[in-house]
Amino acid sequence: MFENSFHPNIVQVQIICNFRPTMRSLSSFIILCFVSTINGNPYGEKVWSQNQTFSVFIMRPFVVNAEIRFMVEVAESYRSRATSYEYRFKFDQFPQLDKTIVSHESMTTYAVKFASTCESKGGNYTVQVDVWKLQLGVQTHSIGTILYTMEVTACDWIYIEHDGPVTLDLPITFTVNNRYTTDDPSYEYRFKFDQFPQHDKTIVSTSQAVYSVTFDSSSTPKAGTYTVKVDVWHCRHDVPSYLLGTVHRTFELSDSLIGIIDKNQSVNSDSLRKNIVTTARPVVLTAYIFDSTEYFTGRYVVPPANITYKWIINDEQQEESDSVIEHTFSQPQLNNISVIVTATKTNGSRLIQKSGTFNLTLESKDPITDLTVDGPTEVKVFEKLQLDFKIHGGTPPFHYRYRLSMEEPYIENESVEKDTNDSFFSISNYFSEKGTRSLYLFLENDVSIIRQIFNISVY
Repeated sequence: MFENSFHPNIVQVQIICNFRPTMRSLSSFIILCFVSTINGNPYGEKVWSQNQTFSVFIMRPFVVNAEIRFMVEVAESYRSRATSYEYRFKFDQFPQLDKTIVSHESMTTYAVKFASTCESKGGNYTVQVDVWKLQLGVQTHSIGTILYTMEVTACDWIYIEHDGPVTLDLPITFTVNNRYTTDDPSYEYRFKFDQFPQHDKTIVSTSQAVYSVTFDSSSTPKAGTYTVKVDVWHCRHDVPSYLLGTVHRTFELSDSLIGIIDKNQSVNSDSLRKNIVTTARPVVLTAYIFDSTEYFTGRYVVPPANITYKWIINDEQQEESDSVIEHTFSQPQLNNISVIVTATKTNGSRLIQKSGTFNLTLESKDPITDLTVDGPTEVKVFEKLQLDFKIHGGTPPFHYRYRLSMEEPYIENESVEKDTNDSFFSISNYFSEKGTRSLYLFLENDVSIIRQIFNISVY
């Protein structure tokens, strides 16, 4: 769903915003969260490190007495057989759960349980995941770090979510899901905001509770991270009889517009996900405002706001002023992109104007234009075959692999994979049997792929 781009619809805006990390994690790293769903219900979060070198997928539910599974995946395209990884898990509140896993695989899984029963208190629990790269068992460098705070509930039958972060003066919706089963489903949901008692509210429902509230900038002290507390009571004959549980959820309020710059280009999805693009064709850049209720973008009878876009690429202001622009990066380099978005709307007699700056860094690379070869494709038995290849164009590193295959008089296969920063490489071999071999060659860098097939005659 998120392989190449975001699409401008409300569902994806809500998915991006749900389950936002707390300000503790945001203060150290810019983290991009994706929430996977089954039938529209969230069951896990995927969190990327700042440099997008690896990700952690955290399985729901985030409950103290349930197993929480962390699946770490390194996004490296190429690695040798001597490469391994060291995955370090560190829990601030539960050092006894700290663990280090060494594996040759670019993916590992670690499952923890914070408590054996629901009696343990829920809250914000922090995990730090560090990934190191090893060569022949020796650490070479750190791949990256993710510091993430989970909001863990005390019991798995009640949890709360919202569509934040949100800009002040825009509505945010809190949804309390209740899986408690009873023959008499009647519940009282008591929302309480310590910093904003004027927004406290009680909702009576036979299932979940949905509460939409707007934090007015004129009455909100400042932007920041706040907490909503919800007590859920079971009711008998419309009278609260006993407390089912209490859940807490932090949410972020911002003075500025919140959003992202999405990128789209027909390169392989792994490279685009790592913010690598090709110089051979334009990149489509799209500015998205996180506006799940479409307060500014408009919906049905709600008119849209007047929204302006000011694009700046590598310190140069662009002529385009729409939410979507195309730009070609002509040379290999790091490219800094920003867009200043301003939304102006009249709400009754009040004029509301919000601005925000969204940023993105893309690395542009040249594609491989050609691959030429020098050397014979006929060789005698036990004589050395050598083919010298030259890579034309392309930004290193390069990765190539080849396979020598013969079916007659017997089946024979040989495969080799190598990485190189040079534009030259050679393939050499000796053959002990006569016959025809097929040489399948595959060459790539981050933004291009070349395939060639040669027939080698051994006489």
